[in-house]
Amino acid sequence: MTRSEEGTQSAAPNAVPTQTAPSTLPPIHESLLPRDHTLHRPRHGKRQRAALTCAMVFFLVPTLAFVFGVRPQNFENHRLAAFPSPAAGWAFFTGLNNWATDHLPLRQLGVQAETGISSGVFGEPPAFSGTDRQSTGVAIGPIAISGNFRNGPRTRT
Repeated sequence: MTRSEEGTQSAAPNAVPTQTAPSTLPPIHESLLPRDHTLHRPRHGKRQRAALTCAMVFFLVPTLAFVFGVRPQNFENHRLAAFPSPAAGWAFFTGLNNWATDHLPLRQLGVQAETGISSGVFGEPPAFSGTDRQSTGVAIGPIAISGNFRNGPRTRT
């Protein structure tokens, strides 16, 4: 056997040796390959980059605010919700929403910004403000509630 025939073996003695193509992929990521390469795939599109940037801002700003000492404040007419007990079963997950909302750093600034935008841009007070309450004390939204909230009939106005 000669040196050229070492890597290939054939059943026929006079067969022409064939070279096999390498089965390994290039040692770089697909997005770094040239655009005309068959394996090229762009890593992120423009919309995906914008969504990733928004997600980073959404999660990192409250985290950084907390790290730098901003703590939630009690600015509404109720106490901040306590962290739900894992022993409560599935109620743990439903109570987690109230806790996360109340303990969001800079929430007071967000509520003030929403009030300013609602008043300045749209010319109306924000929903569920003190002027949107009936005599029963129940806040009205798109559907007004008349009578006793728990036992009375509900009617649309």
